[in-house]
Amino acid sequence: MTNIETHHAGFLTYNHDQSCEVDKIVSVLALHHLPDFWKSVALLKMAEILKPGRKLYLFDVVFTFKVQDHQKVLEGMIKDMQDLAGDSMACETITHIRDEFSTYDWVMEGLLVKSGFSIDSVEVGGENLIGYVCSKL
Repeated sequence: MTNIETHHAGFLTYNHDQSCEVDKIVSVLALHHLPDFWKSVALLKMAEILKPGRKLYLFDVVFTFKVQDHQKVLEGMIKDMQDLAGDSMACETITHIRDEFSTYDWVMEGLLVKSGFSIDSVEVGGENLIGYVCSKL
């Protein structure tokens, strides 16, 4: 294939040639590093460079549990990770919960819509991992 151009860049620092809109944007396990305000800015920047009707594929850590169940679910996530991958990964999970910015599915969906996307499909790829296929409005 000769018609594919890739860019590896920061959500907030990437400068795109505005005369050249793109067909697809893929983000995998990266957006959760931004607080929700900055997620919205990043999604808006993505929408600005996509051609109308073109696709954003977003796969990330997005919480699906009820807010009132957070303690039980988070403790379960840590225990499951410890059982599956040992103490080191359990510690990584604790760090993720404490220091990173995963959000709820209902918040993420609102951010996507407010940034100019329609949500075509939602696929839960595992506990608290969601893939969104979205079209730019």
